[in-house]
Formats: sequence, C-alpha cells, structure tokens
Amino acid sequence: MKPNKAIGPEAVLDKKKRFLIPCVYHFYQQPPQIVRGEGVWLYDSDGKSYLDLYSGVSVNALGHCHPELTEAICSQLNTVQHTTTIYLTQPMLELARLLEEHDFQVWVVTGAEQDFVRSYIEDAAGIPPERVIGSWTPAVGDVVDGQVSVVRGSVQVYNGHEAKPGNIETRIGRRPVFAAGNSNNDMPMCLYSVTGQHRGLAIWIHHDDSEREYDYDRSTSRMEQLVKDHGSAHEVSIKEDWNRVWKRDLKR
Repeated sequence: MKPNKAIGPEAVLDKKKRFLIPCVYHFYQQPPQIVRGEGVWLYDSDGKSYLDLYSGVSVNALGHCHPELTEAICSQLNTVQHTTTIYLTQPMLELARLLEEHDFQVWVVTGAEQDFVRSYIEDAAGIPPERVIGSWTPAVGDVVDGQVSVVRGSVQVYNGHEAKPGNIETRIGRRPVFAAGNSNNDMPMCLYSVTGQHRGLAIWIHHDDSEREYDYDRSTSRMEQLVKDHGSAHEVSIKEDWNRVWKRDLKR
C-alpha cells in the first residue's frame, strides 16, 4: 500500500484548523510536512532534508526506519497487533477464577476510563461491572422544567499512581490482601496491600518475554524497588515463570 500523496504544509494546517481540536497546535509558525525518515534524516514534502536532533517523547533512539526494527514490527503485526490487558490472557482469567472459588472478590483497578472498561469486562473476564475502579467523571443532576436528568459532569477523577489507594478505600472500604500490577502506575496500590495490619501480597507482573509476548521494562523501577524492600512483594517473570501465555501459544 503506497502512502497518500503529500498535500503540503499549508493544506495540512488548514485541515487541522477545520477538523481537529484547538489544543493540537505547533510551537512554530511554519512547520514542515514530514513525509519520510531514514536514519538520522527526515525529509519534507518539498524534498528538503533535516538532521533530526529533536528531544522529547517522540525521540527515535534507533533512527528512522531502522531495518531490524522495521522487520520486527512487521513480524509482530502479522502475529498479534495489540497485547495490553484490554485483551485478557488465559492465565489472568485462571487466577481470577481461583480467587473467586476461595471466596475472594476480584476487582479491576485501572487508569482507563471506568465506563468503557465496565462495558466489556463481564463478557471478557466474568468480573461484574460494579467491581471496576477507573478514572471517571462524576454524574450530576440537572433540573429542567421540573424534571431531573443525570448528566455527565465536567471534572474527571483520575485513577492512577497515588490516587489508586484512596479510590480503593472510597469504593471498597477495605485494604486489598492481594494486588498485582505491571508498572509504576500500580506501585502505590501494591504497597497499600503489603503495609496493612494483616498479611498482604503484591505481585509485579514483569513483561520480559520478547518471544511469546513483548518486553515491557519502561516505567517499572518503582515496582522493582518495592520487590527489593518488602518480603511480601514478588516479581513474576513472564519469561521464567509463565508456562503458558496464550490459550494456545502463538508462533511467529
């Protein structure tokens, strides 16, 4: 599939003003339209080359279109394209069933939008939607012509990092005896589970299997430190500890 023909920076800017939200803006008045990259070089719609020295979240550490990286990405896309916890793997479901069988309640505590997760979680994992704690926008009552309508408010409550323990206490009213997470976002919640009056357990799901899944080592330093500091916190390596990742392990 060939890329669309470049329409030029002026036309792109005009369409952005017409069709995108106002916050999508540029820090410079005459931005180029970048259409191709190779190594440390970028090329605009007029064929002009730029040495890419940009610093920020979009830094490309290996250079643009590195052949080995491109090959690996294409291989992964031909296998499975998206493997976050939105698509639950079988071992996670088996653990949830085991806990339920022993009279534990399983809750989903996520930074994702609460109503969205509630819409699919029961079909996907058998967890009731009322057991989802996510980021949410409180509903408010609006009285019009003597009738009350419940509408979505304007202030979102974010459920991430240090906010998770507080939201758990607000919604459940109990300190969890077991919490699991895979990134620094989950560390306060896991710490909350192992520092109470009673025994608790925290698990760091370490995504380190590039063959059967993917390497996910960014933003995990706080989870790693938690495991070092607390005897009730443990690392579970996908590579070393998981016998099966998918219902039927996918082959590349």
